[in-house]
Amino acid sequence: MDSWKHKITVPDGIKCKINGINVWDYEWVSTDKKIVVNDPLYHQEYTMEVYEIRTSKKIVKFATGEFSNGIWGFYTESKS
Repeated sequence: MDSWKHKITVPDGIKCKINGINVWDYEWVSTDKKIVVNDPLYHQEYTMEVYEIRTSKKIVKFATGEFSNGIWGFYTESKS
């Protein structure tokens, strides 16, 4: 079973590295999958879309969405 863990909350455009890749520097490809998470600060429930970034060396998978205007929460998958 897969689970998702909060990685970081950042303002729009501020460096956010997942698996060594700054997500703002690449195109996000939708996987057409959505997850439901709770934000780490207020524990409000959000539905976030899952994306992939594909480079010549790796594929990075993450879920993200805006907690508020311009404030993004990023989640990464962990296998259990």
